[in-house]
Amino acid sequence: MKNVNKNFSDALDVDDVELKIEKSLAVISNYNNKDNEFKEDYERSRENLYQLLDKGKDAIEGVLELAKETDQPRAYEVAGQLLKTVTETNIQLLDLQQKRIDIENAEIKQGGDTNIQNALFIGSTADLQKLMKERGDE
Repeated sequence: MKNVNKNFSDALDVDDVELKIEKSLAVISNYNNKDNEFKEDYERSRENLYQLLDKGKDAIEGVLELAKETDQPRAYEVAGQLLKTVTETNIQLLDLQQKRIDIENAEIKQGGDTNIQNALFIGSTADLQKLMKERGDE
């Protein structure tokens, strides 16, 4: 790397040119890491929601058995709250899936066609005519 820096310094007739290739590679690896982090976060969140749903189902069954045996209003109230919480967790799971789809679709759209509304040509009339001939727009 020192030879490359010296060659650039000599070619540009300046002192101590130092190339920073590492920064560019770090930016590329950070981009790849962010994509991997998103996938890992999504998978972990999804797994956590499934675990919460399983535990919620078990808790509901236990509270409902307790409510039937004791016939206490508070036990039924807790069972109702647990049912509501499990339902909300199901909705969160669906929301998580929809957000993943939205993010993936947004990434696809960013790489797609771009609609240019106001284009400005800078050049002479001859350059424009030459360009139009090349494209067959006469």
